[in-house]
Parts: sequence; structure tokens; C-alpha cells
Amino acid sequence: MPNAALHFADVTFGFAKRRPLFQRLTCSLSGANGAGKIIALMGPSGVGKTTFCDLALGTRKPQKGMVAIEPLEANIAVIPQKGVIFDELSVESNIC
Repeated sequence: MPNAALHFADVTFGFAKRRPLFQRLTCSLSGANGAGKIIALMGPSGVGKTTFCDLALGTRKPQKGMVAIEPLEANIAVIPQKGVIFDELSVESNIC
């Protein structure tokens, strides 16, 4: 599989009545140095680490700009800081 890349192009995102977390953010993260590359987002509380991941995964949409993953069939994973359990699923379904 070709190397995966995540692109943020001129992305603006913020929550209502607060200044945007991201204004015209442009960056690219790629696995150009080989498969299995690990990238960590680090910083103090409230700087946008989770929001960055939400935008990358498409669970939030930018107010302006574009987020793209190439190729579309790329294998990208996010490991959340806190575990997530879905109430509507069985224990087995939450694990598998």
C-alpha cells in the first residue's frame, strides 16, 4: 500500500462565541519515511489536540478549508486518551 498522508489546507475551525482554535491551518503529515510511523500530538489542555483528530477523522467539519487523507484507502488509526464504550453495544461488540 502506498504511503498515507494527511493534509490540512487553509483550515479554520472554532467553537461558537470563542476565537477559532485553528485559523488558516495548513500542514501535511505523511508516512513518507515508511509504514508504521507514529505521530503524537502533545500540548496543554485546550489547545486543540482532540479537535485536530476530530477534523482528521471527519467527525467535525472545518468552517473553512479542506482536510484530506490520501490515498482514501489508507490505514490510519487514532488511539484516544480515554477509552470509549458504546452503551448500545454488547461487551463483546465494544471489544471486537
